[in-house]
Amino acid sequence: KGGGLGEGDGEGEGGGGDLGVGSAARWLQQLVRGRKVVELGSGIGLLGLCLAAAGGHVLLTDVPSVVECTLGPNVEASGPPHHADPQQLGGWREARRVGPGSAAAQPLDWWKPIEEQRGENDPREAEVVVAAECVWLRELIEPFVKTVLALLRGPQRPRCVLAFRDRSTETSETFSSLKLVVGAFETAGVVAVPKGVCDAPESEGLFTSFYELRLA
Repeated sequence: KGGGLGEGDGEGEGGGGDLGVGSAARWLQQLVRGRKVVELGSGIGLLGLCLAAAGGHVLLTDVPSVVECTLGPNVEASGPPHHADPQQLGGWREARRVGPGSAAAQPLDWWKPIEEQRGENDPREAEVVVAAECVWLRELIEPFVKTVLALLRGPQRPRCVLAFRDRSTETSETFSSLKLVVGAFETAGVVAVPKGVCDAPESEGLFTSFYELRLA
């Protein structure tokens, strides 16, 4: 398993050229279908629920306050609970059915070791990790990298899809940059493979770069 982005996993394979919104969506859909996915920094849950509707079994995570007030209620409202044990269907405990996939929500604090955070599910069982638009502050880079590393070292040896929209400037002291984030992963021994660039229509001129992260 392992959630690799090998041949046949969709467009945007290698090279890091223009990806396009449609190609990015198809690539992610093919990647997550039928796999156990952990999304980091899920926020309100839009991406994670879309991945579930595309056939993934998604564990949406964020800090406890976000899960309690926003993310958890959104996941609960997304569909009925599984009548069967979701684990037998390849999913996570306490999951809701979302189309052909499923979704569950659980707190995950990047500032704490994963093994110290007890929950219904162990995120280290992930086959795919997805992180989109969630590490935009410099202060988040170090805990984010440590969390991703812990997941990549899980038993399934997943790959991580990183989608990063660079908001930094040359003089920025607050916003993280693509160079800083990718550099932090490479320093930690992670291989960062560029998969493509997408200019999203809602933020013209701010390009989103897609990377596959894997252990060296």
